[in-house]
Amino acid sequence: RTVLVFHDPNRGRAREKAVKAMENYWRAIEGTLDPEKIRNAVDNALVGDSTEIRDEMKKRFHPDDRLMLWFDFNNHDNEAVRASMRAFMEDVAPRV
Repeated sequence: RTVLVFHDPNRGRAREKAVKAMENYWRAIEGTLDPEKIRNAVDNALVGDSTEIRDEMKKRFHPDDRLMLWFDFNNHDNEAVRASMRAFMEDVAPRV
């Protein structure tokens, strides 16, 4: 399974990043924005702080699932991507 991850210690900021990324993606693909497609895409991603992402993973995925996680979807800030990956491996992965 491929899953987009938008991690931020501030849950609201994580959601803002996810919405912005999806808006840019759909605008590039279709030239227009469909709020329903953006909402669905954000809901399919893992969005939030470590606790929220961990809880969502436990709810949505079987322990034997293998996930390919994308931390850099529409994000070219290398340090931010690395920080998200580090937080995931330190705060989320050991607890799922």
